[in-house]
Amino acid sequence: ALFEWKKIAQPVRVEAVAPARGRIRIHNEQDFTDLSWLTGHFELSVDGRVVQRGKLPRLAIPPGESRTFTLPLRASHPAGGEERRLTLRFRTARATAWAPRGHEVGWEQLDLPHPRTRRAPARALGPTVRPLELDQDEGMAVVHGEAVRVEFDRARGLVRSLRWSDREILAAGPRLDVFRAPTDNDGVKAWPVPDSRALGRWLAWGLDALEPAPIATTLRRARDGSVRVDVEHRLQARGDDDGRAAERMIVHRQQLRIEPDGILLARHVFEVGAALDDLPRLGIGLALSPGFDHLEWLGRGPHESYVDRKRGAAIGRYAGSVSEQLHPYVVPQETGNKTDVRWLALRGVEGPGVLFVGRRPFEASALHVDAHDLFRARHVNELEPRAETFVHLDVGQRGLGTASCGPDTLPRYRIATGRHRLDLWLAPWAPSRDPAKLAARIRSDGFALR
Repeated sequence: ALFEWKKIAQPVRVEAVAPARGRIRIHNEQDFTDLSWLTGHFELSVDGRVVQRGKLPRLAIPPGESRTFTLPLRASHPAGGEERRLTLRFRTARATAWAPRGHEVGWEQLDLPHPRTRRAPARALGPTVRPLELDQDEGMAVVHGEAVRVEFDRARGLVRSLRWSDREILAAGPRLDVFRAPTDNDGVKAWPVPDSRALGRWLAWGLDALEPAPIATTLRRARDGSVRVDVEHRLQARGDDDGRAAERMIVHRQQLRIEPDGILLARHVFEVGAALDDLPRLGIGLALSPGFDHLEWLGRGPHESYVDRKRGAAIGRYAGSVSEQLHPYVVPQETGNKTDVRWLALRGVEGPGVLFVGRRPFEASALHVDAHDLFRARHVNELEPRAETFVHLDVGQRGLGTASCGPDTLPRYRIATGRHRLDLWLAPWAPSRDPAKLAARIRSDGFALR
């Protein structure tokens, strides 16, 4: 919350005039002081990697006024799928009574237009990669090739195992997930019912214990050597016997394409019933096998962010351990979420890592505890980190709001009923490679579920 307040209260604002040519306008938001007490610097980045740094001219802008500047941005030619971004940072020019010299007072980010590039055609199967094999019966299905092996539980419609280079990636396969550990603003978990706040509704609907019911699972080989999987699940929330059961249902349709080189493309379509108008989250949850402890991502950070509390988190490329993503709130609650994520990568000491890439920005988290661990614990010392890494990939989470002491989360920061879509790539990542380059290649290759 302090990062958010700092961003909102900063004394300087930047407006894009002609960002492709480096033209910006800087506004002095102060009423009595010019901006000469600040120095300005700029960073030009491509997918979070800084490619140019520079200093702004002296900021002698009178109070309430603005000036236009042209920055000497070097031409950059990002590959397809990469993003260019201009970040401006404002720091104290000299020590003050409240901050040392060089203290960052404010920042702004501007998205730069992407140069037009020809879209790469969808790749064809290379001559050195053999087509995948598909073996299945009524209960199980196995997809296997040189680089990948995937086992499906057909009865439950779930992935049971995913192996790259003979390393098991999954401790628990991807599945629809709509529950998050409540925050203090969602409700008091020591006595949640009756409670007019969100947690009371979630528990009344049974969202903490729902099991998706499989409806249909089909697998078939494609002529290009890949395997296509179609799965449908339904999740039925509890409620009064009022004839509105269909309105308390979530339908999850998943189309999965497994490529011979091990890359998986997943299209998730969610249909949220009209009565479920305030879900905690909507997305996919999975658990990685022990050992995935290093995390990198391109999105907002470095601290946690939520849809209604993200202005103070800059878009950039960040890295750290999974253990560092859990904030030690005195009462354990939802934590570690990241918004506007382009890609998320996890790896261990050895063996392949795993890279998640979104067709559009998504929300994500990676922790050594799951939502139920956080929900059950009453004090932070009761949390026992697990060896597995629990990953969430979400269309969105409910915003935090201020309902413990003020207004609840505004409607525009809640998950709406109706249709939602989440398209993701899941790819093996060699730690010697740059995950940003692999993510950009995946996004630009134009893979499609056909």
